[in-house]
Amino acid sequence: MVIKFSRSQRRHDRARLLKNRMYYWGYGNQDLPSLREMPIEIAGSIIDTPHPCSCWMCGNMRHWTSKKKDKLTRQELKAEELYKDG
Repeated sequence: MVIKFSRSQRRHDRARLLKNRMYYWGYGNQDLPSLREMPIEIAGSIIDTPHPCSCWMCGNMRHWTSKKKDKLTRQELKAEELYKDG
C-alpha cells in the first residue's frame, strides 16, 4: 500500500498528469513543427495550472454566467449574513 503523500506517489501523479496533458495548449501537433515537443518549463506549468487564464472560456463559469447575488457561494452568503446581524 502506498502512503497518500509519499514521494513515489507524488512522482507517479505528476507523471500521470503530464501524460494526460501533453496535448494541452496545442502541443503534440504533428502538422506544426514548432508545437511538436513541449518544453520542460511549459510542461511543469501545465501540471500545476492546466488553464492558462481565467477568461470566460477557461475560468470558473460561476463568475461569468450569473448575476452578482448568484455569484456568491453559500459560505460567502452565510458570512455576509452573520456580518449584517452581528
